[in-house]
Amino acid sequence: MITALKEDIQSQTRSLVTFAQKNLRRIHQAIGNDNSEIYDFYYGLIRRHTVLNRDIENIISDDNHNSFISLYIISRCILDDYIRIKYITSQLNSDETIICLNADARKKNFDNLFSMAKVNEEFIHKQPPYYPTIQLVEDIKKNFLDEHYSDKYFTDKANFKFKQFPTTRNIVDNYPSNEKASMYRSFYLWRHFSDYIHFSSFSAHLEINESSDCHNFLQEAIYHS
Repeated sequence: MITALKEDIQSQTRSLVTFAQKNLRRIHQAIGNDNSEIYDFYYGLIRRHTVLNRDIENIISDDNHNSFISLYIISRCILDDYIRIKYITSQLNSDETIICLNADARKKNFDNLFSMAKVNEEFIHKQPPYYPTIQLVEDIKKNFLDEHYSDKYFTDKANFKFKQFPTTRNIVDNYPSNEKASMYRSFYLWRHFSDYIHFSSFSAHLEINESSDCHNFLQEAIYHS
């Protein structure tokens, strides 16, 4: 097995950041201030991976760096984006799939707000000044429904039913068979990096006993970026 070196990873992330920055400038010059949802999605992904790769380079360049915990957490974000973008671009109507992804994100945000508002009113009796109330969330919901642009996010706007986006597991399981092996490898790494995010005695054991494959796993994540 060829072992990735620290210097290789520094060079690769530096190159990715430079390449992404050039792309961002070219896109901005070509399109200008395009506020479309599709443009924002792709432009935002490039900006995001510029930051992620710069963070990897900064962490691994630190002389005090002696653990892959932070690097693997960043790598999990990279793999999450990779699996989703592969799914989106495999669809016949990728623009509509992006809208479904954004609809799913908005639904989860509203669910989260309503949950916090319910806790606020039932258990802490509206004591904290910045916690949402049910009335506040209802007002936010009404304003969102009143906006014409929000129509595209719903399957049933009257009943506040959003379009759906598949889970990561569903994406991988239902991916075309000719690319399934590659996608499952990505999913394996995604799950491995997830073990570092969700702390347990198992993840603590992983952190203490990181193997010589660490640089290889990290380099593979960077490849997906």
